Amino acid sequence: MTDSEKIRSLPQVGQLGLSSIGPRRRPGRGIGEKRITKQVLSRLETAFKDIRQIQEFLVKEGHLIINESGSMKASQAHMNLNLLLELLEDYLWIMNCAISRHGGIPKLV
Repeated sequence: MTDSEKIRSLPQVGQLGLSSIGPRRRPGRGIGEKRITKQVLSRLETAFKDIRQIQEFLVKEGHLIINESGSMKASQAHMNLNLLLELLEDYLWIMNCAISRHGGIPKLV
């Protein structure tokens, strides 16, 4: 079948009728996108809360746990814990920015 024969066999626009052509949706935020945004925000807030609890525990108890361990490498462990706490604080700020970017209320001010 040649191209010209294929074109002839296609129905004409008038034969299709207007009822077969449905309304066109315009671009915009749909319900699905809002739901996904809420899910992402919920996950971010949950992760933020969990990491914040870990950070608070390590600030209060971390050095005591290292001291009670009696390890010969306690001085290095204290420096590692301090570095970990700094990194956790930086990560919490990053998550705080992500939460506010997705329309949530920032936790850190």
